[in-house]
Amino acid sequence: MSENDKPKTREDYHKESLEKEEAKKNRMENNRKQIIERLKTDPEIQAYFSQFSNRSVESFIDGYAFKMYLVLEYGEQNVSMAEKQDIKYVELAEKCLTEIQLKKLFDLFCQWDAELITLKGIEITADFHTVSLNVMNTTLIPPISQEEFDLYYQYAQSDQFDYTEDDIEWIDCAYYRTALLKNKDENDNYFPAWFHYHNNHTGNHQYLILPNIRATKEDVYRHLAYEKEKVELEAQYESGELTRYIPDNKPDISDYKYSDIMAFMKRFEKPETVRLFEEYCKVSDLGVEMEDPDEEQNNLLDEQVEDILHYINTMHRAIIPIEANDDWRKGLIAAWEKFEKEQVIAALPDAYEKYLFRLENKIAFPEEEDMVGYADIIKGKILQGRELSGEPKDFNF
Repeated sequence: MSENDKPKTREDYHKESLEKEEAKKNRMENNRKQIIERLKTDPEIQAYFSQFSNRSVESFIDGYAFKMYLVLEYGEQNVSMAEKQDIKYVELAEKCLTEIQLKKLFDLFCQWDAELITLKGIEITADFHTVSLNVMNTTLIPPISQEEFDLYYQYAQSDQFDYTEDDIEWIDCAYYRTALLKNKDENDNYFPAWFHYHNNHTGNHQYLILPNIRATKEDVYRHLAYEKEKVELEAQYESGELTRYIPDNKPDISDYKYSDIMAFMKRFEKPETVRLFEEYCKVSDLGVEMEDPDEEQNNLLDEQVEDILHYINTMHRAIIPIEANDDWRKGLIAAWEKFEKEQVIAALPDAYEKYLFRLENKIAFPEEEDMVGYADIIKGKILQGRELSGEPKDFNF
């Protein structure tokens, strides 16, 4: 039997899946860069943009490029909707697993911030933001144990589970913690649902209320640096070296407004690309807003229903009970959301198995780049503040 004739193992399928994910990621990123390059260099497009405010043009270019690479990638896929759904649920389940690690990282941060522990590679609080972007690869916290997965799986089957929740942002969590410590009556409901569930079942709420000693010290130095910059900037305005910002009175162009996008596309894109965009908007959420709120709401409901019915037609023997509702569309959407939640829960064990496969075979998880370089910016401010205080330009404080 030749190598090609051998039946594929589960490991083979995992490897193929990872290779396809990486290839798709690279392809989509290249498409995004090409679209941005075209929008920034095409003379005719630049002339069109000149009628809009510079600030909104920059935002439009980024948002438009993101939407278009999705349209070009998925607009004409021949994969069945049922297969797409299966992939979608596993991907959502994999995203859920990152919440386990992010909560562990947050608890670690609370202890570090209270100066109870030191951590290799961590100099300031903002370093945790950098780590959080690739939390599945960090060695600061141990891998997800079976016990931790079981607790998350238990959470997923509770009423508190929300797989649609936005990605957990470490910066937001750190801010909520500071606000909570400053005002004991502050509502802690801003934290992700998983954080609350985990604390209630582990007693880790104790970490949340530890004093933020390190962050407070950093704030002193950062404030000194910002105050110095403020004085220097005002002097440059007064001397005429810099010109104060004058609001741009040109209208904005938005990648969130359907009419703005269509006006641009009909002028600069091929009819086939316009068609792909229109069709994609009918079955997927690109975050495009209609001008009439009532029309937008009705269109959104109709599009969701159309999308749901399309998926249901590809499924076999799926039972989706629908409760009574004054608007049958809302009833269908609620039933579908419940069904999808159940599918995500069902996909969690497979997602955890893929996670363990990566660990066992030393396959790194996809990395997210910090485009802003947030930690480096904050480090510069702290060192500047240290210098202004007559102290060494280091982080030993």
